[in-house]
Amino acid sequence: GAITTILNNPLDVIKSRIQADAQGGRSKTLRYTSTWGCVKMMVREEGVSSLLIRGLPARLMKISLGQAVIFSTYEYAQDLTRKLF
Repeated sequence: GAITTILNNPLDVIKSRIQADAQGGRSKTLRYTSTWGCVKMMVREEGVSSLLIRGLPARLMKISLGQAVIFSTYEYAQDLTRKLF
């Protein structure tokens, strides 16, 4: 979970930026005209780290909490099943 989140983060950041840009906001013109254009503008204006680590701590926390719930529920269901059958 964590490794795929880290590897997928740059794509997720780009997707989020393009989606937010499409929402419009105050300006009616699109800032990003393509995926590659978004990447180039982000790197030029904010540096490579904007692609690699922006939003990563929050995504890792979300994944960690979600996995904790899944594993806890699975263990509980497995114990309950063993007791009943």
